[in-house]
Formats: sequence, structure tokens, C-alpha cells
Amino acid sequence: DAYYFRGRANYELSEYNLALDDFMASVRNNPVDAEFHYWKGKTEWKLKRIRSAIESLEEALIYNPGHFDVYRTLGTIYTEMEMFSKARENYDKAMNVNSNFVSGFFNKSKVKENLTDIKLALLEFD
Repeated sequence: DAYYFRGRANYELSEYNLALDDFMASVRNNPVDAEFHYWKGKTEWKLKRIRSAIESLEEALIYNPGHFDVYRTLGTIYTEMEMFSKARENYDKAMNVNSNFVSGFFNKSKVKENLTDIKLALLEFD
């Protein structure tokens, strides 16, 4: 999809409004492509359209429930929103999809620390 590739280029150039237009066109052209929804959500997040970003990312999971990057991004968004239980849930899912997701252990431990469970947070490093 040409819109998708142009959207990726615009995203890399930090032209997020242009990228979003392209990713929205990609989704319209192929609404069942998880990758298009993922990049749409990621771009909405960059534009601080958090609710829309979460909706787009969750839509991506409908079409690809094993999409590692979606879970990782949702974990980051929920951490920023201080919704630590939801962040932890998404980091867990990301680690289930990709056991080599080393930073996931660190992210999960930061989330647990924010949940005031410091002993459990330290166990994540073992």
C-alpha cells in the first residue's frame, strides 16, 4: 500500500499529521491489516490523541492478537497515563509473544514499583 509506505516516511520525518492521513487511508483501503492500525495508533499517540491511539492499537489486536509491538506500545501508553495495572498486563503479553523482550522486564519492574510493590519489582531483575 503506497499510503502506508508514505506514512512510514512521514512518521520518520516527524510529520505526524501527514503520516496519520496516510495511515488512515491505508486503513480505509484495507481495514483488516493489523500493521496499518498499529501505525495509525502509534501516530495518534505521537499527536497526543491518546484515546484514539488506544482504540487503533486495540483494533490491530483484533486482526493480529500476537502483535508484539502493539502490546509494547500499549504498555508504554498506559505507563504514561499512570494506569499501571493495564501497563503491566500489556508488558506481560508482549513478553509472552517475544521472550527476548528484555526491556519488558525492566518496564514491568518500573510498573510494579509504581504499584508500590517494590519487592516484586526487584524480583523481576532476578
